Amino acid sequence: MNNLARVLRLTLRHRMTVVASILCSLGVAVLWGGSIMAIVPIVDGVMLGKSIPDLLDEKIEQTSARIVKLDDEIEDCRQQLANAKPAQQQTLHVQMSGLQNQRSNSEKWRKLYRRLLPRAEQWLPATPFGTLVIICLTLLASTLLKSVFRIAGTFFTARLGHLTGFELRKEFYRRTLRLDLETFWQTSPGDLMNRFTSDVGAVALGAQTVFGMAIREPLKMGACLIGAAWISWQLLLLTAVIAPLGAYTIHWLAKSLKRANRRALEELSSVYEHLG
Repeated sequence: MNNLARVLRLTLRHRMTVVASILCSLGVAVLWGGSIMAIVPIVDGVMLGKSIPDLLDEKIEQTSARIVKLDDEIEDCRQQLANAKPAQQQTLHVQMSGLQNQRSNSEKWRKLYRRLLPRAEQWLPATPFGTLVIICLTLLASTLLKSVFRIAGTFFTARLGHLTGFELRKEFYRRTLRLDLETFWQTSPGDLMNRFTSDVGAVALGAQTVFGMAIREPLKMGACLIGAAWISWQLLLLTAVIAPLGAYTIHWLAKSLKRANRRALEELSSVYEHLG
């Protein structure tokens, strides 16, 4: 851990390159999650013969109906609170607070939908087919931009790895010059050259991986989970429960196939022995 911390300190000397690589990873993750979010207007809109303005109208109506329902529940809770016994008042206060929070959130979403609706009517097509074309073009542009971020991220992480390796080689060279002659008699030149090349190269590749895949992939996973939860948190929860069972089943089948393959090879070897 101490050696890893030393390498990371060397890497963090190049702050701009580190920030650029992290921003590229973040851009890839956001665009990855955005591509998943494109399923919503396709499934809820295009497949039902609706455009995005139609969807926003529908969202406004649904949110308004929910606000009316919450207002009724809040008023009913107030009436119960006025006639409630002291032992029940705490529970009713908590219930009313939850209802008010839900109403506040619903009001925020309705305001957002109302702000987006005029812009959607102005800039987006009013037909399902036009909406599908816009979504496809947006996905294409998103994929191209995501590729640009990936290429830029690869460049910055590679640069970071090379800079880290260069810093390590400089430090190793300075320490080597301070060694006494007896050390060179005890240590072979091949060992020193191996440390200069292979070991330092492996450390530089590790630093490149840490600020590349080790940051980008968790961000992508988080963006995918957020997008999946936005589409259907119930389906995401069901998948989270079923996925481990599926993984265990696949692992069990793989072990069974491996055992069956081993037995088949043993029997084939026996056949070859008899033929010999």
